[in-house]
Amino acid sequence: MFALKIITANGNEIIHEAQDPIFHQASNTITYQGHEKLSNSVTLGSGLTSAGGDVAYLMSDSGSTLATWRYKAPERLGSSLQPMEC
Repeated sequence: MFALKIITANGNEIIHEAQDPIFHQASNTITYQGHEKLSNSVTLGSGLTSAGGDVAYLMSDSGSTLATWRYKAPERLGSSLQPMEC
């Protein structure tokens, strides 16, 4: 089991218990199994300041950071939306 720690663009901290997390970059969504094996998802937001959007950290039981996922604004390519390159 992992901890999914989300720091929102306005500074709030949200922590979820997560198993098998997957980051879907195109939609800025993280899907995972939470408490009692229920499926859940969290969508990272863009934020309203120049500081950027939400950031999610995948944490191990010992507290080390295993992954960092950041909101990426989609860009329009033709008729579809795609995430922007860093």
